[in-house]
Amino acid sequence: TANTIGWTVLEYRGGDFPLSAVGPVHADQQVGPIRLGRNMVGGQIKVDVEIFANGIGAYANSLLEYPLNKQFKRFSAKAGVDAATEGRGSVIFEVWADGRKIWASGIMSGLDRAKTIDLDVTGVNRLRLILNDAGDGNKFDAGDWCEPILKR
Repeated sequence: TANTIGWTVLEYRGGDFPLSAVGPVHADQQVGPIRLGRNMVGGQIKVDVEIFANGIGAYANSLLEYPLNKQFKRFSAKAGVDAATEGRGSVIFEVWADGRKIWASGIMSGLDRAKTIDLDVTGVNRLRLILNDAGDGNKFDAGDWCEPILKR
């Protein structure tokens, strides 16, 4: 027998859309589940000294995928290693649109401030947020996608 899968396509008719308001259509992470609105240990999202009210806590290596269905124009967020790591950890954040990398953070450590992301996603069907371990294993690699917003 074969498995069948059904898809539900939703249309968002409001203004700015926070990604942490809903889960991704697909999430894959090596260590535990992603955290919506919290860091990986369940606390507040904090990168360096900056605290964020909204975001997604993830652990390297992870992939989050969202169906945009060509409904949005911009994706904005900040990305960084969570302060709970106490300065440890090293990651690379990447944003992909329809299978094409459109942004990468470079290697970030737990001592870095959050990097700002502001990207054109006009006409994009699928948005992927990827957190890599920077090639040195994933010890202390707790990353935060802070204030991730899609804009019309």
